[in-house]
Amino acid sequence: MRLVDGERVFGSGFLGVSRFTLTGPDFEYLRGFQLVHTGDCSGTEDQLAELARSAPVSFDFAEQRPEYVEPLLPFVRIATFSRSGASPADVGELVAWAHARGAGQVLVTRGPAGASYSDGRELYHHPAAEVEVVDTLGAGDAFIARACVELLRGTSPVGVLAQAVQYAAEACRSDGAFGYPTDDPLPAPEPFRPDPADAIHPSLPTASR
Repeated sequence: MRLVDGERVFGSGFLGVSRFTLTGPDFEYLRGFQLVHTGDCSGTEDQLAELARSAPVSFDFAEQRPEYVEPLLPFVRIATFSRSGASPADVGELVAWAHARGAGQVLVTRGPAGASYSDGRELYHHPAAEVEVVDTLGAGDAFIARACVELLRGTSPVGVLAQAVQYAAEACRSDGAFGYPTDDPLPAPEPFRPDPADAIHPSLPTASR
């Protein structure tokens, strides 16, 4: 991953130990939680139905296409989409589409345009927080994490968005997703060309999210 004017750009990588299959004890363990979060990079698509039987599911769909999203929505309580620059009308259309296919609650991050949330009854919008961006890595994850926590706390929709937007902005203030910059960066790795069979979504291009 490289930084380009503060924006993170993903390169190639090796999936390694991130590919695994959940088993019976995993699902049993998850029954003790209020919410389980996963997403389009986690490789849980074929187990999502069983996962949803263990606990309510939050799913990060990022910028995925409708044909990927649609069959998964019936198993998702909180669906999050990344649509940088989308207009309110575009967001409204996406939200209505997601609810109609099973999503209970919908979050949409819109980059500099802010973020939106729908509980299925009303659609709320919130502007982006003012921040001097150092590195956007982790901003979307920070937004989702804080939004989910606030939703579980019973925070009002306006409060959920305000808290999540501010938390995401804070994540942009330092290098790295968790605020641990390094003064001795690793050298650039040798180019890696993975086997297409190992790709998370072989039909999709690798791009910044």
